[in-house]
Amino acid sequence: NICLVGTRAQILPTTNLYDTNLMMAHLNAVRQMSERAAQIRATVQPYRERMYQFYREGKYREALEVCYEVRRNYVYYVHDNKAISDMEIIAGDCATRMRAYEAATDWYQTAKQAGETGMDSRLSNVFELAIGDAREAYRNRNYSSLWDNVSLALKTGWESGECYYYYGVCYEQSNNLREAKKMYKLAKKKKYAPAIIALQELKKKR
Repeated sequence: NICLVGTRAQILPTTNLYDTNLMMAHLNAVRQMSERAAQIRATVQPYRERMYQFYREGKYREALEVCYEVRRNYVYYVHDNKAISDMEIIAGDCATRMRAYEAATDWYQTAKQAGETGMDSRLSNVFELAIGDAREAYRNRNYSSLWDNVSLALKTGWESGECYYYYGVCYEQSNNLREAKKMYKLAKKKKYAPAIIALQELKKKR
């Protein structure tokens, strides 16, 4: 619509039905998602309470099964994920106590993506536990377990020079000296002192 005011032409705002319908569709979608989230929270509450009970009793496997059951039976959007993210945290705690570090990492990462706080400290704890197992494997010269434990530790998102040093040891044991050197250099860069000696010894081999 154009209105002439004096010698100026002004364009007056018009109602765009397409924009209005689009806005209403968006508002309806948000409302439906909120209702869906509330419905899921109410539906899973009995499962949540049962899981907590198993956890308090030290029945970690049973607690995990409850969380898996909720995942299998209730499809939820990212908007709804908060409805069960606290269960995912407990699932991570259960997996940690069962020494299932990869599963624990997956649960904590999922909860972190849902906006839960405190997951970095839990992931750091899993990292330290996995590295502890790696040290034991290193002492026992169990290089297959050493590799697996370091890989599990790194999946948490944390790292250290010690990790790369152990990778270097594994590569060196398999006679892959080029990759061993790369790993030792990474370890040295992260101020892990044994890597300096390892590089010197590796140079003699080469």
